[in-house]
Amino acid sequence: MNKKFSKIIFFFIITLILSSNFVSSASAFVITTNYEFTNSSFVDSKVYKTDSVVLRIKTNLESECIYGTSYSLSNNFDGEYGLTHEAYLENLEEGFHEYYVRCGEISNPIMRIGFATSIPIYATIKVSEEPPLKEGKYKINLITSKTSLETPVLEYSFDEVVYKPISLKGDGQSWEGNLIIPSSVGESVCSFRFKAKDLAGEEGTKIVGDSSFIVDSSRPSTISILNAVGYQGQIKLNWYADEKVKEFNIYKSENPQLDYTNFYETTAKDYFYDNDVEKGKTYYYRIAGVDEAGNIGDLSREIYATALLSNSSKSNGLNPSLIGKVDNYITEINTIIGNVEEIKYLLESNEGKEEEIFREIKLDKEIESAISELNSLKRDAEGYKLQDLSLEELNKKLDSITLRLNIIRKKVPEDVLIKEEREVKREFNEEVLQRALLEYYSNTEFDSRKETNEILKLIEEKNIQVTGSIYVLEILYLDGTKKTLTLLKENIDSNLDRQEDLKFILVVPKEIAEKSSEMKMINLEYTVIKDDPVLSFNSDSKTIAYYINKEIASASLEDIIIAPIKIIPKEENSGITGNSIFESGQEGSFGIIILALFALTLAIYFLKIKKEPSLKPVLTIVEDIKKSKELLKKGDEKEAVELYNDARERYKLLNNKEKEAVMEIMKNKGVEM
Repeated sequence: MNKKFSKIIFFFIITLILSSNFVSSASAFVITTNYEFTNSSFVDSKVYKTDSVVLRIKTNLESECIYGTSYSLSNNFDGEYGLTHEAYLENLEEGFHEYYVRCGEISNPIMRIGFATSIPIYATIKVSEEPPLKEGKYKINLITSKTSLETPVLEYSFDEVVYKPISLKGDGQSWEGNLIIPSSVGESVCSFRFKAKDLAGEEGTKIVGDSSFIVDSSRPSTISILNAVGYQGQIKLNWYADEKVKEFNIYKSENPQLDYTNFYETTAKDYFYDNDVEKGKTYYYRIAGVDEAGNIGDLSREIYATALLSNSSKSNGLNPSLIGKVDNYITEINTIIGNVEEIKYLLESNEGKEEEIFREIKLDKEIESAISELNSLKRDAEGYKLQDLSLEELNKKLDSITLRLNIIRKKVPEDVLIKEEREVKREFNEEVLQRALLEYYSNTEFDSRKETNEILKLIEEKNIQVTGSIYVLEILYLDGTKKTLTLLKENIDSNLDRQEDLKFILVVPKEIAEKSSEMKMINLEYTVIKDDPVLSFNSDSKTIAYYINKEIASASLEDIIIAPIKIIPKEENSGITGNSIFESGQEGSFGIIILALFALTLAIYFLKIKKEPSLKPVLTIVEDIKKSKELLKKGDEKEAVELYNDARERYKLLNNKEKEAVMEIMKNKGVEM
């Protein structure tokens, strides 16, 4: 290294230490210089407040360039031959950096490039308990990367609109405060934002690691269907929960009017055998569900049973005059089992449009569940004949069977009738395509005419055709009740492969669905752009299908918009606005990395449960977020921010089962957000 270049390096190190006026706060960290095919050196006159920069080399000839941190050059720039060559340098430490570049022939000279970075103060946050967080008070620890000049500012929000401050105590790099979560929050995400100044007066706002946490202060629903049966030295409890929970609390007493102080046992199953009983004694029970966050539901109604002195055999079991009463119920159960088995057989043997739709909207899964429940109910009824029960005790048990049979009948779909069917061919014109673009890029300025012309050209080249279908369906259930729903399908005929810069946009009118949550998606892969609703699908999609639990006039089908659009690349050096945790290009980038780490953690869990149809929408969140870091490396900060907003909005739209899955991953041993 020559003396001149050594002096320059020394100068910039001193500059960095003293925080001179050369410190730059540019929103885009791009280092640009020309390679002149001669011995030369370049030192940027700025100190970049970031740990990631773009190194851009320009040549006057189309060349291939390589670079490295020493004269041993082994790294390729993005692209191959051209006039502009870029490399994304990340995870840079604070200080002076030196890179070496050669373009063209191996005999060409090596150019030296120097620049300095100064990383602003940042913070890490730790909560006293693992999420999901329920109602209560939590200790928050804030650790800053440098000594803070004054008390840092830490704020939290449950909607990313209204932020409230957390009072911090401490000094130097260690601070702590308290977070209060009220019961009114329900299921949400608690996000933080931070601000502090180092001893040189430079401000930083980054949060490294977790900056948001799952919150669930909603209590599980009350269990209303439950039963207790006494045996010799044992009492069996069983119940039915409307929603999936982590576990159940059992409350027990020898006296009625139980409350939460009578806690007895916990189980993850929907039944329990209580062996800690005395023969001839009556016991009272209540049940409450417990979710992943630890929220306990309201206590169920009170049930009771008596531990029998002995289990009856066939000779001294149920009074013979009462056995016929039980047999009548068993006959009824067998009849229903036969009816359900026949429905299943016809579904499997017949091939028609109705049967195809039946399977497509997952009604066959309800049949399998009903058969399992009916066989369990039959075993319970058979067991009554072995017990020495009075008429009153037997009637109580048979009333429970009647209640359960009625519930099963309401859930078993017997047939599907197509009340109305219609098809319409989608027309692609300038108005339709501009509407799709504006729905996708509602806050972005772009040349819509240029983009529309490119899409029209693509439609012609790839021979893209879309046919929309609507089916107004009537579902007949085993108890005689009916339900009407509408199935909508967009059949896409094209020779498109999957392209990251091309999407199909679906815009659904309000008369069909007020919100995207009303649309029961059959597709595995999709993204909610707006809750109006507007959704996007991959370019290689062949069918877009969903149903809505109401009847829709077939004429509304013509108002649906389905069209391909090109994803507009981010303009060079553009900043990001409109999102509180992305206040600059630098901060937005790091925020996306945080969210990507969170989503990748979810992916570990969802890969285990990807076969569950009800979790398919959740898997698309993981797939989209996994692209964030790749987009970030390419400089596509705008699209990365959009993916973050998608994840936040779609979490709010998940059903209880899907939300439960998100929460369950947080409890997995060894997993951190």
